Amino acid sequence: MPIADLAVLVPSRGRPENLARLITEVHRTAKGRTHVIAGVDEDDPRLKDYIALRKTLLAPGDYIHTSHLRQNLVQWTNKLAHLTEGKYRFYASLGDDMVPRTPGWDIKLTGAIDEDFGGTGIAYPWDGIRDDIPEAYVISADLVTTLGWVMQPTLKHFYNDNVWADIGHGAGCIRQLRGVVVDHVNVGTGRAVVDQTALDNGQKIASDKEAYDAWCRSGRAADIQKVKDRRA
Repeated sequence: MPIADLAVLVPSRGRPENLARLITEVHRTAKGRTHVIAGVDEDDPRLKDYIALRKTLLAPGDYIHTSHLRQNLVQWTNKLAHLTEGKYRFYASLGDDMVPRTPGWDIKLTGAIDEDFGGTGIAYPWDGIRDDIPEAYVISADLVTTLGWVMQPTLKHFYNDNVWADIGHGAGCIRQLRGVVVDHVNVGTGRAVVDQTALDNGQKIASDKEAYDAWCRSGRAADIQKVKDRRA
């Protein structure tokens, strides 16, 4: 049996203060058995600051993994899910620029999946930016097992929210809880500085759009059907 409810998967690079903020706010607002599982590259110029968080902020169940291989958001997120396979009922994908605000946000989102979809589905909060796609999302672990990933592996950084919106609506198992807030404090809204991580990520937009379009043409229908079969 899984040992906890929700793993918050959060790759981070060059932003230990963001990860520290996220961990602090998860601890302050979470009401369930929720852990933060982070991933950091060993070539990160601020690796020492990340490692210091292990002693100062992590609670039992939290972990900061490191890798000698440079990995992008998609690779890290899928790796963190693999490392925690079988230990959680649900996964949350949050960027290090996201901040949970609503007390009990974790049990509200996981509870919606249980109540509305029998434990297999997707739920997402209001992130202050968009309603139509889940920029922050909680998914049931059995969907990860069914599909083999949290983030579609041909992507690098962008369009993961579009993928889950497509799957959720196509399989009839997605719900937004607009009264639950996980704030997205990002560069696009002018609430964060443009750093090297943001510049590096920006280089991935065009290739990720091509990869997403290719998935829509040749993979989306099959993945939706896998989720429908899982829910049947």
